[in-house]
Amino acid sequence: MNVFVGFIGIGLILIMLAIGILFLITQQNTLESIAPESRFITPGNVWLQLIPLFNFYWYFVVVNKLSQSIALEYSRLNIGSNERYPTKNMGIVTGVIYFFTLIPSAGIKGFASLGWLICLIIYWVQIFNCRKKIIANRGNDLLDIERELLKKSGM
Repeated sequence: MNVFVGFIGIGLILIMLAIGILFLITQQNTLESIAPESRFITPGNVWLQLIPLFNFYWYFVVVNKLSQSIALEYSRLNIGSNERYPTKNMGIVTGVIYFFTLIPSAGIKGFASLGWLICLIIYWVQIFNCRKKIIANRGNDLLDIERELLKKSGM
């Protein structure tokens, strides 16, 4: 019985690690879609969130820098947004709720875990949608004369 419980525990840890890696890939790909001059953090730095304990701090750094990068890229590409820093609020809420999942009370832990999962999914979708918007609006930073020259040169 104990071996079975151990396998379930290891399986859950591996699933959570896989989900975390997919989330970090989304953050990295979003940063890579942003022009280097608009980035406040390099894409590879999102992986520092895998360092135990340090990740509690670094997660909030990434949330802030990613949202600033998205905002600057939106401005550069003339993409409208309802938020000054897209994704920031949900990213912070997700991080704060995560701390409640660490409370050893079963009732609080269960409720907080469900809230954290919902917020994580919403935050993840927001990041993904920002990336899609940025990719769809590439070229908005070009002047009309530059677009015409590119069309004439066949690019």
